[in-house]
Amino acid sequence: DHIFYYGVNKNWWARSSYADMPIGEPGGPDSEIFYDFGTPHDKKFGNECHPNCDCGRFMEIGNNVFMAYKKTTKGFELLKKKNIDFGGGLERLTAAVNNDPDIFETDLFWPLVEKLQKISDLKYAEFEKPMRIVADHLKASVFLIADGFIPNNKAQGYFLRRLLRRSMVKIQQLKINLRLEELVDD
Repeated sequence: DHIFYYGVNKNWWARSSYADMPIGEPGGPDSEIFYDFGTPHDKKFGNECHPNCDCGRFMEIGNNVFMAYKKTTKGFELLKKKNIDFGGGLERLTAAVNNDPDIFETDLFWPLVEKLQKISDLKYAEFEKPMRIVADHLKASVFLIADGFIPNNKAQGYFLRRLLRRSMVKIQQLKINLRLEELVDD
């Protein structure tokens, strides 16, 4: 009663969807691991709740991708070297341990959200989306900077520049007057 079958539309990994895989792209079926928060089912997502339902009761905390195929003009062929790729998110696992589906209320993000609330005098519950974007983008930026990247117009530096710019746009939309480094501890 804890194992559910879903077809390739829900349980297939490729950079694009199963139906839209370009020739030459690898992919394969996957098995997903969900955590049940036990929250009531929202009927706007269908009559029955199930692990792959989008109502918010379940959160995917990991998956195993069985990379076994390559798309060809004739269909799918087995890869010469198959592998299993595990994907799991620390934030999602932490949310499951805390039994709280909001990853931004974990200790991985919450201290930053608290700083935003304190500096701005705004409440997270009323400004979730921009505060989440700032917290997420700053966390990613700190890791890029720690790895030695600086904002520029190439590769990771360009990505870093875009993360920082979007963070500042959201801070300005919240009408907060601060510099980004004020949110990050040394």
